[in-house]
Amino acid sequence: MKKVKLFLNVIVILLLILLVGYFIQDKFLIKTKQIYIEYGDEFPNIKIIDSKNIQYNIKDKLTGKVNLICYVNKYCSSCMEELSLINKLLYTDAINEKISIILLWKDEIPVSNLMKNNIDAKLNYSLNNKYELGNSTPCFYFVENEVICFKTNETNKLINKIFSYINIEKLQKSVLLILQNEVGSKKNNFLFLTENCEECLKLKNKNFDKDLYLITDYEDKDSIFDKYDFFKNVFNIHTYPTLLKIDNEKFQILDDFDYIISELH
Repeated sequence: MKKVKLFLNVIVILLLILLVGYFIQDKFLIKTKQIYIEYGDEFPNIKIIDSKNIQYNIKDKLTGKVNLICYVNKYCSSCMEELSLINKLLYTDAINEKISIILLWKDEIPVSNLMKNNIDAKLNYSLNNKYELGNSTPCFYFVENEVICFKTNETNKLINKIFSYINIEKLQKSVLLILQNEVGSKKNNFLFLTENCEECLKLKNKNFDKDLYLITDYEDKDSIFDKYDFFKNVFNIHTYPTLLKIDNEKFQILDDFDYIISELH
């Protein structure tokens, strides 16, 4: 009889533990609400918090310009890699004139990573795991008049969509400044190279003028890595090798191999 009583007491205690656990989970743990939004939908007026933990409605942060909302996740490696591209977008004046950019983090805002990529924390907001916009990150939403007019997970499509809003000549002038600031000179030559290109390899191994800088579509310690072909697309580079000659606000594009050689000597 004592064993039965003890067994019943154990069962009661276990049930109480389960009930208390359920209560704590229900009351105190963050519940993530799934929200699926597509082209043509109104962007939901969800609650967001900034890096100082101040809460806003997201529509309070939408501007009269085209709004690009970059939905990202701190634990998504692809999202963290996108920060270098977002840096270029933020510091391209021609883009800023037309497009307002918001980084919307599913979880906490990774302030240290933003600092490494020179991205202002004021442009970043968090959903604090209370909402989830679909199943994948990164995801890019273009919002006009509070309605989604374009959505993509692909970076190349993102870049092409951005360029569709911008006057190409203004864009090129803005990007010239980025390149000039990168190397600290107003007059210089940038040589676009790619892998598995015999002529590119010949040029890379030559000793040219100190004002020549390499731009490659692969990572190389001696070049500027053109990830996602950002610079290539801005200047409509179609062949390799190609030389971009810059003189203040003017530039010239040369894609003939022999002519490039003669220009660089």
